[in-house]
Amino acid sequence: MGKFVYTVMLAMGEYFLDTIKAGWRVAKTRAHERGAKIGPTPLGYRRLPDGTLEQEPSEAPVVAEAFERAATGSLASALEFLEGLELVHQAGKRKDRPRSWTTGTVRRLLANRTYLGEVRWGDLPVTNEPSLQIVERLVWEAAQHAVDAPRRPARHYPLSGLAQCGTCGERMVGGSAGANQRTYRCRASLRLWKGPRGPRPVNVLADTLEAHVRRELAAMFSERWEGQEDSAGAVAEGELVMHEAEAELDAFVTDVEGAAALRRAGRCDGVCGRASMRLRMPSGGIARRQAERRARRLSSLQSWSSRRRRKSSVS
Repeated sequence: MGKFVYTVMLAMGEYFLDTIKAGWRVAKTRAHERGAKIGPTPLGYRRLPDGTLEQEPSEAPVVAEAFERAATGSLASALEFLEGLELVHQAGKRKDRPRSWTTGTVRRLLANRTYLGEVRWGDLPVTNEPSLQIVERLVWEAAQHAVDAPRRPARHYPLSGLAQCGTCGERMVGGSAGANQRTYRCRASLRLWKGPRGPRPVNVLADTLEAHVRRELAAMFSERWEGQEDSAGAVAEGELVMHEAEAELDAFVTDVEGAAALRRAGRCDGVCGRASMRLRMPSGGIARRQAERRARRLSSLQSWSSRRRRKSSVS
C-alpha cells in the first residue's frame, strides 16, 4: 500500500512540474512575440515596464565605439576603452555597482545579436526590431573576426590554489606578467576581490616558486629513502646475527646430546668426563650462562625484527 501511495504522489508531482514548465513556455513565447527581451538587459538599452527594450542614450554610443575599436583594431583595444569609462549598472540587483570588464565579458558583448536589432529566445523565430539596432551588420561581422582570432594556449599553474600568501594567508593564483612571464600572486590583490586586502600581497615568479617546491620535495623524499635504506640494512644485519645465534645454539645442543649419548654407552674418556662435568655445573656455569644469553638475544632479535617489519609495512 505504501509503495502505491508513493507512486501516485510521484506521478502527481511530475504532472504539476510539467504543467508549470508548459505555463512558463507559453508565457515566454507570448512575451517574445510582442518583442520583449527574455534575459538580462544588455549594455546600451533600458527595459520598459512591458519587458521590451529601448536604446539608452548615454550608453548606446559607448557600445557603437566598442564595436568600432574591435572591428578596426583588436579585442584588447575594445577592452581598454570600456575599462577606462568606469560604467555602472543602471538597473537590477547590481544597480549603481561598477561594471567589471574582462576578455570574456567583452567577447560576449561583441557576440550579442541584440545590437543588430534581433530579439532571440531559444528555438523561436527571430523578431527584428529596427529601433534596437545600434551597430551596422558589416561592423558587427568585422568585430567577430577580432573575437575569433586564435587564442594563446592556456598556461600551466600547478601550484594555483595550493600556495598561500605569506602576508595574509589567502590562496595564490596563477597569472601573467608579460609576454612570457608566469607568476603567482595573492588572490586578495585581484581587482575583483571582495574580501579584505592584505597590506603587502605576495607576487612571485612561477619558475622561482616551482623550483623551490621541487627542491623541498626532493630533499624530503631523499631523507625518507635514506631512512628506509638504513632500516632495511639494520633488519638484514639483525637477521644475520639471529641466524648466527641459532647456529651456535644448535651446535651447543648437539654437543650436549652427544655427550649424554656417550655417557649412556659407557664410552666417555677423560675429555668427555670433563665435558659432562661442565654440563652438570649449576646455573652459574659458563656454558649454561652462554646458552641463556644466546637464547635471550635470539628472542629479542626476533621481536625487534617483527616490529621493524610491521613499521615498514605501515609507512
